[in-house]
Amino acid sequence: SAEGSARCHLGLHVDTNGGRTWRYATAICYLSTVNEGGHTCFPLARTVEEEDIEPPNYEQLELLEASQRLLDGDVDHTDRVLEQGMRPDLRSDAEALVAAASSGSGVSVPAELGTVVLFWTRRCDGSIDPHSWHGGE
Repeated sequence: SAEGSARCHLGLHVDTNGGRTWRYATAICYLSTVNEGGHTCFPLARTVEEEDIEPPNYEQLELLEASQRLLDGDVDHTDRVLEQGMRPDLRSDAEALVAAASSGSGVSVPAELGTVVLFWTRRCDGSIDPHSWHGGE
């Protein structure tokens, strides 16, 4: 959707490092503070507080399943489906992920000088973590 493209202008993606299995985490270091934009959104992420209060709801679980289907289909970037036409059978999954980001689902980290965001990109078994989908706002 156009709204999703505007909010996550870099597209939603997972960091695969060219398929190499040794990259288990990503660190994003913010070198400046910006007044507008600059956030990194994680539409499937939940805060520790949310995890402590309640389990994921039905919509969150559906989105997690959609993100896993994209990964199972070798899709590591929503633009591959939405812009390049790869895997048309997964279009609704990519649209759901972008729509969730556009609606503010998950966690959004603002770009602030000196802030570092560290997140896991793979599970213990080496598979890509479907919670690690992210994009720039």
